[in-house]
Order: sequence, then C-alpha cells, then structure tokens
Amino acid sequence: YDVYYYSESLQTVCFFYCIGKYDLENIIILENVPVRVIVYEGNPLSKRKSIHLSEIRNYPLVCYRNTKKEEFLDVLNVSEKHDILYVSDRGSFFDAIRSGKYISLTMEISHQQKRYSGCKCIPIEGSKLSLDIRYIKQKQYILNEREKHFLRFLKESIKREML
Repeated sequence: YDVYYYSESLQTVCFFYCIGKYDLENIIILENVPVRVIVYEGNPLSKRKSIHLSEIRNYPLVCYRNTKKEEFLDVLNVSEKHDILYVSDRGSFFDAIRSGKYISLTMEISHQQKRYSGCKCIPIEGSKLSLDIRYIKQKQYILNEREKHFLRFLKESIKREML
C-alpha cells in the first residue's frame, strides 16, 4: 500500500489544485489510521509496548526520498542535523530498518509482512498522528463491480490485518 502524508504545505496545495484542475475525486477508504513506529525485532525498542513521540528523535530515521524533509522534521520536531537516511524503494526502507540502526513512522504492517521482514510496529504515546487511506479517480468515471469489490477487499484487509 502506498501511503502519503499531507500537511499544510505547498504539496497539499498542489495536490488539491490537481484534483480540481483535472476534475478528479479524492475518496477516503479509511480515516484516522494510527501512525506507528516501525523497528526491527532485534532493536531494544521492539520490547516496548509503546514509545513516546519525544523519544523518537533520539534515533536515526529512515524515510522515502519523496518525503518532504520539512514535513518529516516538523512532525517529529527534530533538527535538520538529525541522522535521516533517504531511500527510494520499499526494499531499501526495510533493509535500513532490519539493520537495527534506523526506525521510522508508518501505519501498522500486515502479519505476513511482519514475518517476512522481521519488523514490528509500536504505538506512539502522546500522539494523535494519523493518516487517511485514499484513492483518486476522475469524477465522471463510474467504478465497475470488480473495482468496487477490490476497494471493499482492500478496506476489509487493512482493517483485519493492520488495525
């Protein structure tokens, strides 16, 4: 699942500009999905039941290259000098987490992905960080039954596996 974080920024303005300009519809699949800290099972943090938001900035972070540095820094309240590794793909992201050196923010991962990756997601104390899972389509496009079925399947799978 590709998840995008949006904050009050130029990225958000551009996103909604494109929605209007190209007559697109932005539809929510799930709202307020809690953000978690993802760590390797060998990391001492993996033994914790929760991690306070203020503690996260004590660790090196990994995030995707297309993540806006300002948004990531603002959310975590870390300085620009913080150790942040930018990666371009999911494999590199999980390799960094599995190294035991880096942690990151994500939504809960599936049971299957936990087994495969050796990673664990931990709730964040003192935080209301959440994200919405959405899809975009042209306003005039009518979903066919297969597409509707897929979206129901996706929603139920996420609820069952990750929430």
